[in-house]
Amino acid sequence: KPFDLPRMNAQNVIEYHVPKYKQLQAESFEPYSFRQVLILVKRGAIRLESVGYRTFERDMDGARQLPLQDPQLAGIYSAAKRTFAHNALDIYMDCPSRERAGWLCDSFFTARAEHFFFGSVPVEENYLENYLLYKNEGEFPEGVLPMAYPGDPHENNKFIPQWDMWYILEVCEYLTKRRPDVDRETFRPSVDGLLNFFAQYENADGLLEKLPSWNFVEWSAANTWVQDVNYPTNFLYAGVLEAVAKVFDRPQLREKADAIRLEAIAQSFNGEVFFDHAIRREDGTLELQPHVSEAAQYYALLFGGIDLDEPRFDALKAHVFDNFSAFAARCQVSESAGHGEKEKEDGGLMFCPVNAFIGFYLRLMLLQERGEKELLQRDMKNFFGHMCEQTGTLWEYKTTRGSLDHGFASYAAVVLADL
Repeated sequence: KPFDLPRMNAQNVIEYHVPKYKQLQAESFEPYSFRQVLILVKRGAIRLESVGYRTFERDMDGARQLPLQDPQLAGIYSAAKRTFAHNALDIYMDCPSRERAGWLCDSFFTARAEHFFFGSVPVEENYLENYLLYKNEGEFPEGVLPMAYPGDPHENNKFIPQWDMWYILEVCEYLTKRRPDVDRETFRPSVDGLLNFFAQYENADGLLEKLPSWNFVEWSAANTWVQDVNYPTNFLYAGVLEAVAKVFDRPQLREKADAIRLEAIAQSFNGEVFFDHAIRREDGTLELQPHVSEAAQYYALLFGGIDLDEPRFDALKAHVFDNFSAFAARCQVSESAGHGEKEKEDGGLMFCPVNAFIGFYLRLMLLQERGEKELLQRDMKNFFGHMCEQTGTLWEYKTTRGSLDHGFASYAAVVLADL
């Protein structure tokens, strides 16, 4: 069917009540995005003279160009530019059709795209300034920042602890790579506030345990495996502590980060893959759960201080290089507990592949760091190719079930520059 109105929980509908014989010229004040327009007349009849649109997007005339000879890769680059233009007018947006308040973590990737395209980040500056101006009036625990802002920070007091970690990573990158001229002390209170909040949840092993509110790892079954001790979150936490140690001159945090990494590896790695989480039993012991997400592997490899070329990681390296197909082939498909994604089962062992966000982008980051150009090119074509053909933009998920124009996806342009 050509029109699937409830596809992504947004009803972009404009209603007019027109008196008989009335001529009407109107323009919606509210910005909408669309590929097709459906005009319905509930009662009576109309004569439609014309319908059109006014673009409301970032000017991309000065954006960096890439001389890509491969037409499919050139199409992906064009789609990344369009996606960025639609989602970076004055602040970063989740998507231009449904959520126009920028989300943390999404912004980490969109900011990299902005700097790549223009060499400056005026929109990121606006975005981060909003967070500096935010005042917690008791709706969240002390030190916590909203998951999306400006927006409604009172949504049942819900926040994403992991997205606050990505805020710190973005700030550290902003201060070192994009705006090293900015006074770092400007951001110290928000960073310290978050670190003080997280420290309350460190257990006897030094790992974060039972973080409150909406724990978010990625849009897959991995997001149901976040309690009690979530290892992807702890690897991310270690990466955060190391970044703060470097940028804010707190060397003791580097020692803490190393200790967390060693403990998380010891608890979650079985010699082949990293497991997602452990549950605290009534006797006080931690029991490792038989859940393995592809995303968890990338969290560990990016933030765990791990050298994938070490012999002890040979099996994991082989899985990374073949997109975990051999690992998945040993499993049987079962019902998914995730966001529309398949889950695999292997004698009690549960496995889920990555979804678009954030797992696939973590994979891209890992392959970038390793200089795996052939793998990157293959993955980019397989993942983004059909999106460009269908919409000319890059999507929220692997499928069409969500937004088909998501800001973070413009990061694809940064990856293409490394090919």
